Amino acid sequence: MLLLIRLNLKYKTTRFGCVQKKSGLFNSVLELGAVVSKTEVLGFINDPFGGRKSKVVSSHEGIIIGQNNNPIVHKGDAVIHIEYN
Repeated sequence: MLLLIRLNLKYKTTRFGCVQKKSGLFNSVLELGAVVSKTEVLGFINDPFGGRKSKVVSSHEGIIIGQNNNPIVHKGDAVIHIEYN
């Protein structure tokens, strides 16, 4: 399930979804409404056995307006939605 919130701040309605190149278990380190900077770590994707760990990094500065709450993610899933200027 994907939760979306709308914040009336200085950001316009341009959205970017962080699409994953790997499958695994997603652990977010930030919450909805958090302001993120470019190249900030948003979370990690681990394999089910804890071996492989890859970072999910923001490519834009903005606000997190949506986040995938299902820990299981597949290649191509959008796990974080960022609204940016």
